[in-house]
Amino acid sequence: MIRIENLTFAYNKNEKILKDLSLMFDKDLNIIIGPNACGKSTLLKCIFGLFKYEGKVFWQDQDLSKLSFEEKSKIMAYLPQGDVRDTSLTVFETVLLGKVSSLNWKLRNDQLEEVYNILDIMNLLPLYNKKLSELSGGQKKLVTIAQTLIRQPKLIIMDEPTNNLDIQKQLELFEIVKQIIKHKKIQFIMVLHDINLSVKYADKLIVMNRGKKPTYGRPDQIISSNMLKEVYGINSKLILDEDKKTYVVAESSVNNISLFE
Repeated sequence: MIRIENLTFAYNKNEKILKDLSLMFDKDLNIIIGPNACGKSTLLKCIFGLFKYEGKVFWQDQDLSKLSFEEKSKIMAYLPQGDVRDTSLTVFETVLLGKVSSLNWKLRNDQLEEVYNILDIMNLLPLYNKKLSELSGGQKKLVTIAQTLIRQPKLIIMDEPTNNLDIQKQLELFEIVKQIIKHKKIQFIMVLHDINLSVKYADKLIVMNRGKKPTYGRPDQIISSNMLKEVYGINSKLILDEDKKTYVVAESSVNNISLFE
């Protein structure tokens, strides 16, 4: 599991995005939420080692800053925001590249079978021979996730994985993630903007608010009208569904906006 101790990061000396951040991510699905520019994506990049930070980030008892990129890549995979670039590769070839470290000149049957299995799980099998350039943005995102999953890392870090996915595909993605957690024992850390998706699926919710210590716990422990007003600046109504899950109805901004008087 990931443990962060006194992590500080600044893009310039005068503005610290993250300051003395200490946090423990649990097993299963950890979802980070918070307003724009509070450091959510920056934190993911620090964990993966894309940014040089002060403080410590541990995987179990290993200091990640002491590991090479290859060593870290065996532990974790990082899926950033943004669309996948078009290539002439097919869906099958793209996912197969996730196994590049174990590939040889001659592909084994078990390697091919593994690709077919992950495509089947992600409902991508009908597209296996399509070129990435022929896919929609949402389909490309699912292919990238499949390529990540086939590596079978111990931790998968995802920054806004639901971008470009319609509602059905968003729900399917989280159902897939939950099954992977259950059967493959992979830990996930995600950044999301959608509060209701976060509440529905997170095992642990981390709320970031720039300049303040994050709050974290089970979604039912964290979500409240007062928190939403303080962190997001909204007036809201909370609704319980049949499973006692809390859902947020945003009603208005706390700011009084009047263009015409």
